[in-house]
Amino acid sequence: MTYMRKRPLAHGYVVVESGGAFAPLITELTSFFTSTLPGSDVVVYEDALFGINEARELRRKAHLTAPNSKFFLVASPRLSIEAQNALLKVCEDPPSQTHIFIFVVSPDALLPTLRSRLVSVTLPVAYDLHPERETELMKFLRDTPETRLRMVTKYATDRTWTAALLRDLEVLIVGWGLVGKDPEWTSALETINNMRTALYRPAAASRMIAEYVTLMLPLLAEQDIPGQKDKTQ
Repeated sequence: MTYMRKRPLAHGYVVVESGGAFAPLITELTSFFTSTLPGSDVVVYEDALFGINEARELRRKAHLTAPNSKFFLVASPRLSIEAQNALLKVCEDPPSQTHIFIFVVSPDALLPTLRSRLVSVTLPVAYDLHPERETELMKFLRDTPETRLRMVTKYATDRTWTAALLRDLEVLIVGWGLVGKDPEWTSALETINNMRTALYRPAAASRMIAEYVTLMLPLLAEQDIPGQKDKTQ
């Protein structure tokens, strides 16, 4: 909330959280708005798709006369092109005391025309993982492509699951310090970053993206992991 406390409120923001962990941000922002601006109306959109009907509803509510500020938090994994164009009209001529926050994993998830009307806030990535999650991912990377695909096929239709997988793989690879030193893992990280951007584009297929990354990842060897090379000699 440091960013919000130091600056006057703008009418529109795009908040970039590359891991897709929007829920804690929604909770924190809602608490901040209701405590600092009592009587404020906070409307949250978290369904899988923010489509034209949701955009029209937001636009209608934004233009309602109200004595207090109105905050619209759009945290749906996907925003349709039609919905973004509808939001553009609101952002170009925003009603008084109306503030829109759109949460994305990458700025590329939004149309350039809409993005240009919003204040961009990029949140830092915390490069740490729970030990159990790290162990799970290391097993995943040691598995054969066929075994990896079986797991991905089971879960990757869930866009949130795929976003978490890509984020945590990035955290793991960066944490090992292999980027820039090992060509295979450097290339793997570039692939992960590109697919994280693609994941939230219109018509992106979560399962296909997860499967592509799974097949592109190198097979993890003990010597790839810092601190393990000496143990294997």
